[in-house]
Amino acid sequence: MDVKRDEASSQGGSSGTSWFKHRRSLSADNSSLDSQREPAQTSMKERLMTLRSGFEAMLDKLTRDSASGIDFLAPLKKAAQQDVAAQLRTFIDRFDDEGPTLSVTSQSELVQQFYQDMEDRLYSHDVYSSATDEQRDSVMLGIERHLTHHIYHIVFRHLKEEDEEDVKFYNKVKQLRWIRPHHLDAAIDMLNEEVVKEVDAAQDELLTIDAMRAPQDKLRCIQTCAQTVFSILRKSASTQAAGADDFLPALIFVLIKAHPSRFKSNLKFIQLFGLPSYLSSGEAAYYYTNLEGAIHHIASMDAASLKLDQEQWDKLMTGDASAAVEGLESIEAMKEYLDRLTSLETKAKVMKRDVSVLLHNVQMTSASTVRPLDFPDTGLTDYSQRLARLSKSRKSLSSPASPTTARRRSSTASLSARQSSSTSLNDPTEQQSVREGQSVEDAAGTDA
Repeated sequence: MDVKRDEASSQGGSSGTSWFKHRRSLSADNSSLDSQREPAQTSMKERLMTLRSGFEAMLDKLTRDSASGIDFLAPLKKAAQQDVAAQLRTFIDRFDDEGPTLSVTSQSELVQQFYQDMEDRLYSHDVYSSATDEQRDSVMLGIERHLTHHIYHIVFRHLKEEDEEDVKFYNKVKQLRWIRPHHLDAAIDMLNEEVVKEVDAAQDELLTIDAMRAPQDKLRCIQTCAQTVFSILRKSASTQAAGADDFLPALIFVLIKAHPSRFKSNLKFIQLFGLPSYLSSGEAAYYYTNLEGAIHHIASMDAASLKLDQEQWDKLMTGDASAAVEGLESIEAMKEYLDRLTSLETKAKVMKRDVSVLLHNVQMTSASTVRPLDFPDTGLTDYSQRLARLSKSRKSLSSPASPTTARRRSSTASLSARQSSSTSLNDPTEQQSVREGQSVEDAAGTDA
């Protein structure tokens, strides 16, 4: 059973099909084990171990295969693509043969020489004459990613000189878990929820470095982490902008909080197998240098650097006082939070009072601006009164109940009736009587 598992593990990195064949044979073995009624616990443990070994082999193969493409060559002409692919294939075959027996320094020299040869070839060979500088830079980045993915399993395990340093740094950071921003004079407001989220995001970037294989991808994690630290400082600063002097203490705090493993080995891998041009200048190189400075600062951190007495430092580093310090700092954080709430409550009361005063002033201003009209002039008042009386008399005369209005309506109606009945009469005497009757009615209306 163990022999079959070892064979399957060795074959899993080279062929996915062999792994599936192994799974079928594993099922047959499991059936025989069940038939022999072996203890269930032992059988389950063996199955899990074999399954894990197979998954790790498949994951390694998929990771390597995903980087084996040459999509970065797409902008180049076909002849140039074929030349780069041939150079890469030749060097990888050579490294697979010679690399495992070389020291990490010799491995680095071999890779760096290949980078230099390829860069010279991109600028001197005729097949690359039509390529632009941007395309050449892109090809070099693709070469680095493609190559380091293939040789990663060979070179990273040879960084044995850094293993001891990794352990020492990891343990030192573990002892410093009690560190808070004020110990480092770091302008980080851990009571701000947005700042806390940014701190977590920066830690995630540092932890992701170990999962990346290409040096440029590891550098990109460092760059993103550093940019997030600057964002932390901007969100924490209330009165002044964050400066370069604030960056290193904040980066040290984030690094301690992240507590990454194999951190020095990862930085050493970037230095040995990355493109030298990306570590000599640029934003990524600046952040890489600051991260190395943060590591050095943590490694040399002592009581004097944190302005603590030696006895307190010893207790904190051994864990005797770290729990108590964390408790006291939690109480202080709660007190500061309550102070902020009290300050906000006071500001709210002041704002409410100011709003009340403003509303009162608006009401007073409106009352003093809109006033009823008065007429201090006596003559004007009398004239208004006469107009009112005249309007009242006109309304009474035009009222339907007025006697004068009734007589006028009656006279008009009778006159119309007589005119309609005698329209055909031409007798002068009749016409005279009609005119006399109209005159009498008009006189009566006048007297009224």
